[in-house]
Amino acid sequence: MITKCSISRYRCFKDLNIEKLAPITLIGGKNNVGKSTLLEALLIPFIRIHPYLFLQHLLGRGLSVISTDHETMWAPLFYNFDLNGIFSIQITIDKNSTETLSVDYDPNYVPEKVSTPDNQQSSNSFDIRQNYTAISTGALHIKYTVNDTAPQESTLTTGINGVHSFFHGNISFVGRPHVFLPSRLPISSADDSSRFGQLDKANKEKQIIEILQIIEPKISDLSAINIGNIPVLHIRRDGDSNKLPVNLSGDGIAKLTSLALAVANCENGVVFIDEVENGIHYSKQEAIWNAITSLAAKVNCQIIATTHSYEFLSNAHRANANTNSLSDRFLYVRLDRKDNVISPKYFSHADLDVALEANWEVR
Repeated sequence: MITKCSISRYRCFKDLNIEKLAPITLIGGKNNVGKSTLLEALLIPFIRIHPYLFLQHLLGRGLSVISTDHETMWAPLFYNFDLNGIFSIQITIDKNSTETLSVDYDPNYVPEKVSTPDNQQSSNSFDIRQNYTAISTGALHIKYTVNDTAPQESTLTTGINGVHSFFHGNISFVGRPHVFLPSRLPISSADDSSRFGQLDKANKEKQIIEILQIIEPKISDLSAINIGNIPVLHIRRDGDSNKLPVNLSGDGIAKLTSLALAVANCENGVVFIDEVENGIHYSKQEAIWNAITSLAAKVNCQIIATTHSYEFLSNAHRANANTNSLSDRFLYVRLDRKDNVISPKYFSHADLDVALEANWEVR
């Protein structure tokens, strides 16, 4: 579990210190204060060996085409678009492991290595001697340290075949279970089907059906059916003669299916959710949030989600109020901007109870 984080000179954050994060953390604040950016920053250490670790957020925001010009591609990662600085993201895991990722830009980088082919990818690249005049290309230099160990280093650059990672020396990477659910990009049917398959094999699919029944009580079955070569989740409702693809069953069912499957498959991991309230009617939010957070507690999954909905915040608060074990696991973090400085304000379940009762503006 991520227990705290510190972000320096990354995108909109000059210096942001989040001193505490809980098993169930909601992040709020006004538009353009950095809620989604915080979520993306927390994700980066989990995907740090992926070549697209700094471009993943673009897909999540619906931007699938960008210029490959290095300054255009990399400058938005740096505070005030200043490529001369260094940005860093530090997270603490379970209060005993501090991991720091720092990044700087080198406009004069000359590549000396090439990545292995896509069908032979490994965590290390191989050396190659170049028999032509090297061309300078911009690159990101990445250093990653865990506690006081020696830094692990890599270089990220672009080429005609996309983005490439070059690792320097041995790279130690232990993957942690995680899922990122963006607000604008539909969740892959293949991803949902794969997660459902893992539960189906363990005879745990009924817990997903029970959660879906909060929205549609007539749902009696959930299964993966191939359409072409792609597995697509289908539901069956009592009284229907045919099964229906989940994505044709309404936004609420589709969103809830992806959310429940993500949490159920992320034991001892983290699920990041951008704009968690999207697609879910306010009248069902309390029951859904109670079911999702109860499932998360069962599998020891941390949920970090953004919201700008007062209704959802109120419903989430009420959902966890009836269960002491859930209210103790809850934290609301509101980001505020003053004089262009972004800072957090923390609300425990009890603090939020007072604020909501007094009708304070806490979004």
